[in-house]
Amino acid sequence: MSRHVIALLEDGSYRPSEFLNVIGPSYIPIAFKAAREADPDAKLYYNDFEIDRVNNKTEAVRKLVEFVRANNAPIDGIGRQAHLGAKGPTQQEQEAVHESWADLNLDIAITELDVGLVLPLNEKRVQGQIRVFRDTAAACVNTKRCVGIVLWGYSDRVRLFLTSKMFTAFIFSDSDCPC
Repeated sequence: MSRHVIALLEDGSYRPSEFLNVIGPSYIPIAFKAAREADPDAKLYYNDFEIDRVNNKTEAVRKLVEFVRANNAPIDGIGRQAHLGAKGPTQQEQEAVHESWADLNLDIAITELDVGLVLPLNEKRVQGQIRVFRDTAAACVNTKRCVGIVLWGYSDRVRLFLTSKMFTAFIFSDSDCPC
């Protein structure tokens, strides 16, 4: 799974890169072919963010998969870098995206799952966070091709993306206990 060769912008167009400038979009199937050649047993995923509900980018991911396959390159699944907020996406929105990729005979992995909260914390925001975690887990469980969930961080002791206005809570408290 490649984390940092993110090929698409939020509007679904190709992200500018040296690879794109020099080789063109064919760099993507070339990379998948090279990865399979390097490790024939590896599961190869396209992993990206902002693909949690049907939108221009998720449709572009579908086209990207078709392009990779049209160039006889292997691809086994899609990874969702799920950096979410307490307002969504809903379970149904996530399931719709999962099913669209499962229809392409792809596995789905939810990667980097976290649900940020806007400060100051209040009960409504915390309940929204709980709902999004629950909906995301349910969407994976309800999608036959969803192979798992990976959390982005595990402890509030080390907060990522923390700003004066945003808080990301994890499954363990500051003392590293699930309490």
